[in-house]
Amino acid sequence: MTAKRIARLIALAAAATVSVSTMAQNAKHAQQAEVNYQAGGSPLAGEAMYQSTNPKARR
Repeated sequence: MTAKRIARLIALAAAATVSVSTMAQNAKHAQQAEVNYQAGGSPLAGEAMYQSTNPKARR
């Protein structure tokens, strides 16, 4: 490998590391409403489920 190619690979790896760490820092600053929405349970958790595309499915 040439020195230019190695320098490009190092620069690319550094740029990827910086962008990933920036995204991780932004994820920590979520609003409480968003946290509740993402972590909340399903409103259909207590309902019986069935496959409606199958006419022979139990209801």
